[in-house]
Amino acid sequence: MMEARWRTREQEMAKYAWDKVNSVKDASWAGEYRSIVLKAPSLVLTCGLGQTLAFLRSKAGAEQENAHSALYSHISKWVAERIYGSEGDLLQLVMESDAHKYRLATMEALSLLGWIKRFAEALIERREEA
Repeated sequence: MMEARWRTREQEMAKYAWDKVNSVKDASWAGEYRSIVLKAPSLVLTCGLGQTLAFLRSKAGAEQENAHSALYSHISKWVAERIYGSEGDLLQLVMESDAHKYRLATMEALSLLGWIKRFAEALIERREEA
């Protein structure tokens, strides 16, 4: 049996996305999470990463976790650590970064959202909204 296995960055990203989607799939707001995740890549491409993060943050519940706060957290944790080497708030980091880091953060977020989107489609049932 292998003790340790070398994984590519893409595999690490896929595992992270899998774990995050699995952590919310049974939440009462999982259907809303799925819906937001399906729209998020388009939001990033049309509005930019900063505005998308600001939107998610504005819809996040102050008192308890919801679909928006969960997705914000999932994106923020991964991108902040991988691109900025920080555990800080991603929205703050992108507002203070140069254009090169902003582009890298955008590409990283889009790549991560691709994985989250596929796993959300697979693991979270589509729920009709009233």
